[in-house]
Amino acid sequence: MFMPESPRWLVQVNQAEKATATLMALKYRSEIDEAISTEIAQIESSLENARQERTSLMSLFSKNKEKLGYRFFLCIFLQFV
Repeated sequence: MFMPESPRWLVQVNQAEKATATLMALKYRSEIDEAISTEIAQIESSLENARQERTSLMSLFSKNKEKLGYRFFLCIFLQFV
């Protein structure tokens, strides 16, 4: 069974042409249409947002009061997992 690389991963490693070809194959399209172009643009936008909003593990343990609620709910969630 053949599994192509993820279009998201291909865009992340600067191979947008291969990502487009993979999406076309997954959606059984023979030529690029607006839906494929839009999806590639959304993937690029999503990756750019992820780069800008990158957070570290250390920030979870800082003495920042704004993250106290997040840590509280994380602890409760982990009790049930």
